[in-house]
Amino acid sequence: MEKQSVKKVGKIVGLTGGIGAGKSYAALLFVQHGFALIDADEISRNIYQKGGECTLEVIECFGRAILDNEGNIDRKALAAIVFQDREKLIRLNQIVHRYIMERIQQRVAALKEQGKAYILLDAPQLFEAGADRICDCVVSVIAPESLRLKRVIHRDGVSAEQAAARMRMQYEDAFFTAHSDYIIYNDEKNDLAEQVNQICREIMEEQ
Repeated sequence: MEKQSVKKVGKIVGLTGGIGAGKSYAALLFVQHGFALIDADEISRNIYQKGGECTLEVIECFGRAILDNEGNIDRKALAAIVFQDREKLIRLNQIVHRYIMERIQQRVAALKEQGKAYILLDAPQLFEAGADRICDCVVSVIAPESLRLKRVIHRDGVSAEQAAARMRMQYEDAFFTAHSDYIIYNDEKNDLAEQVNQICREIMEEQ
């Protein structure tokens, strides 16, 4: 009797890297290859709902000075605090990562129920949140610091000093290289799209 192949459902690929490295474009390319996307940044924005449990914990920790005129958390004001003080950033992460991981696990379960074969978890703080532990493999995007700095300044409307402070609070490229299964080099010497194509081919061939 011929043995039937079993289609694997819900293979999770974690996508991460330093701020301004170009993860968003890489994520778009993975989606074009058929990956279902879980965007941890989008989840992070949603957990700051007014009156929500996460929001109340953050206010209790950092005070009402982080609120805007409508009583919502001003994420820029909060970022200005935590990216200047590593201990405060750790405290914030201890609060929000619990809620983010809960939402991620819910979305993973839903996508597996839908029969999705490949799931891309786009998470800038994949390792910090411990989300790498639920991934079958990890892909990190790295780019030259000078290029990342320009991107962050332009994208977030912050000063060079503020952008540099955010970058210093994150892991260096050596960490990503040591803890990832695949590395995407987003620079002038390498074709990002071709690197994603090759990674997708290798991941899908493992089925």
